[in-house]
Amino acid sequence: MKLYTCNRPETNLDAAFNRVPTGTYPWDFPSFSLFYPSAYASGIPENDTTFCEIITPGSLDNPLKLLIFLHGFSANDHKMDHYHYFIHHMVRKGYTCAFLHLPYHLHRTPQNAKSGQSLIYFDDVQTLYFFHQSVVDIRRLIDIMEGKNLKEIHICGLSMGSMVSVLAMAHEPRIEKGVLLIGGGHWQELHWNGILRFVLKGNCVKGGQIDRNQCKRYYAQFPDFLIQLKKLQPDFVDLNHLGPLDQYVAKKCFLCDPLAFAHRIDSCKVLMLNATFDFYFSRQSTRRLWEELGKPEILWPANFHSGKIITDSHVLQKINHFLNA
Repeated sequence: MKLYTCNRPETNLDAAFNRVPTGTYPWDFPSFSLFYPSAYASGIPENDTTFCEIITPGSLDNPLKLLIFLHGFSANDHKMDHYHYFIHHMVRKGYTCAFLHLPYHLHRTPQNAKSGQSLIYFDDVQTLYFFHQSVVDIRRLIDIMEGKNLKEIHICGLSMGSMVSVLAMAHEPRIEKGVLLIGGGHWQELHWNGILRFVLKGNCVKGGQIDRNQCKRYYAQFPDFLIQLKKLQPDFVDLNHLGPLDQYVAKKCFLCDPLAFAHRIDSCKVLMLNATFDFYFSRQSTRRLWEELGKPEILWPANFHSGKIITDSHVLQKINHFLNA
């Protein structure tokens, strides 16, 4: 499998834009539900039909400024107010918002599960496949939207969505700018130096768990892996033929760490907005990503790790200024 890649379709994709009745959302903008086959098959039917909500200030036939918006891990159908506030604001500013439901979340939640719950029990390989599917679904969404009159394409991700955004920008040149909200990188930091250690509980190896010290030993090899990856500069990573990288990939989560591919992104194309009081992504986690991205502009609003950050007027003003610069 060629990681984070998918073949460009030779014919029109089987994708349907269905108009959503007025009153469904807290706005009057034209809104559509978009279904299309995932570019990666997980084998779970609910998950393998990608779902995206498209909200636009006018007609989809007009020139579009597309903003792909990615949610966080805890998104569920009963906690959408902050997301809706942000979407409403960005559409008022002239953007067509594509709110993509990430694998195993929201409309793509498997039967008898809660949104995002499956990820808690994933090992490193399953986690890698989650990020791969997320990225190729974004790339396929862009393929579909290119059938419209696109003026520009940007991406904005919150928390887990910010991690996906980094990987997407690193592999999809059509994305012009990215806004990373309350995110970071370096799985050892994420897993053990924040509240996530009480959620994940070492569930990242097949058929068992690891502790903090075992994870530290694995991640001691990450700097050498990163050096080799930058040295080789492959167009893509083939999971079936890692070649010289094989001896450096101690765990497959190396390959879905945003730090691994952040160096491929122009720092001028990135804005980072992180919370001063973030108990999920440690300051070190965010700083490591910032450094690998080439030290882009970064701000630290006085917020907690919460979706409320996308309702902060100063944050919204900064995003608008960045995207329009």
